[in-house]
Amino acid sequence: MKHRFTKYSVSLIGTLLIAAAPGLLPFVTSVPSLLHGEVPMMVKKTSVLEEGENNTEESSIEKSISGFVEYENFTNTYGNQEFEDIVKKNELRNNWKIKIGTETLYFQSNLNLYVHDDNRESRVTRNMTITGNPYEISFNELYINYEFSIVRLRLGNQIHAWGTADVFNPTAYFNPMDMREALSRDEDELKQGVPSLAALFYIGDSSIELVYVPIHVPVLIPGSGTFWGIRYEERGYPVEVLDPRAMEINGQNMAVGIQFATNLWSTDFNINAYYGPDVEPIFRPIGTLALIPDQPPSAAVLPEYRISPAVGFSFSKTLGKFVFQGEVAYFPMKPGVIDQDLEADLPDFPFAVTTYHAMRSSLGINYFLPLEKIFPSHDGEAVLTIEWSRPTAFGAGEIMDPMLGDILSFRFDDTFLDSKLKVSLTSITDLNNASTMLMPEIGYTFTNGISITAAYTWLHGGDNSFLGIYTNNDFFKVRLRYEYSL
Repeated sequence: MKHRFTKYSVSLIGTLLIAAAPGLLPFVTSVPSLLHGEVPMMVKKTSVLEEGENNTEESSIEKSISGFVEYENFTNTYGNQEFEDIVKKNELRNNWKIKIGTETLYFQSNLNLYVHDDNRESRVTRNMTITGNPYEISFNELYINYEFSIVRLRLGNQIHAWGTADVFNPTAYFNPMDMREALSRDEDELKQGVPSLAALFYIGDSSIELVYVPIHVPVLIPGSGTFWGIRYEERGYPVEVLDPRAMEINGQNMAVGIQFATNLWSTDFNINAYYGPDVEPIFRPIGTLALIPDQPPSAAVLPEYRISPAVGFSFSKTLGKFVFQGEVAYFPMKPGVIDQDLEADLPDFPFAVTTYHAMRSSLGINYFLPLEKIFPSHDGEAVLTIEWSRPTAFGAGEIMDPMLGDILSFRFDDTFLDSKLKVSLTSITDLNNASTMLMPEIGYTFTNGISITAAYTWLHGGDNSFLGIYTNNDFFKVRLRYEYSL
């Protein structure tokens, strides 16, 4: 039986989560002191001066613990359903950000505990995400940081934020997406942390970063039959997308990358190279499934991974109230599934896979609108963001089209009342398939750490487009959050 929340159980669990946050402090502070934060604990150590005199100097071991408790609800507005089925998400989230140690040696974690009404399979993933029913624990950040001389080392689960674009980052090679709610997850939840070792070398105003990821972590996709499940037909065949298959753990399937960053002519430049699994899987039809009696069989599609080296470049330049940014990545061995003419022949499973030359580019601009010149009483910060992202294939032959084509993204943000009131309008449009996601949002933050946000998401597109799959998934979102710091 699928577990469902009542309004009473949601309230009870929310109360327990809020109560548990301060209660974790004795447990966390009992961990050996490693870290950096807000509440200093002074530790004495003795040093010997050149004159031979003893002197006591203070070395600070600090800790900071902050986070939030959040309730989020999605209510679907599709009319052809029973009233009791309109609630598509009922979730409580408790986020802890913990940092303990000195300035050069510290432990940092970003932990999320979810309590939800989804019926998810119990498992532990390669990046230590623990899933059960009705809970999930994720550690997108869980690492040790050590700095000495001109080197910074980090070991553990990390987000490697390569690239300068705001929406789509072609040079973000390492962190797979969490697509279980398509593009509707919060920005801090879209990318998964990966177990990795990173070394950053400071060279004057420049730096070189090396990243090593020993094990592959696949993308997370929505389960079949769920609100965000991938559902469409390919030339008369209903498609059933299976769980992604991670690559075997061995030396050939590791990921390594190097990035050189510098500033020239008041412009930030990054040049990088990568070897490892493609961050995006290929969706390969491998056979048929007879899911429903007396109905046509479904095409079983398996998200698979291949090694896909890349070289990339990104920049960011500020000119007055404008910020220009862009990045491009070239893939000499991009994997792709060879398409078949299903109208002429029966499909030959599994579909063959080939490689081709590909390029993905993003170009964007942020404009800080001077609204105070038009409205003198305007005290907020208004920002207009426009970004264009495009995939390009060279000599690809008859490969299947990517799920996302040319993407035009637009976002307008503004704040009022000393930044307590925030409004935004976001749109993402697939120009190849005339598909659009539009989301207006408004939020208010009170002085006691409580904030409330309301948004509406409208989705529309063609039958074979990624956004078009979710044409009936328009929904209202309500989020209630309490932020704390210990």
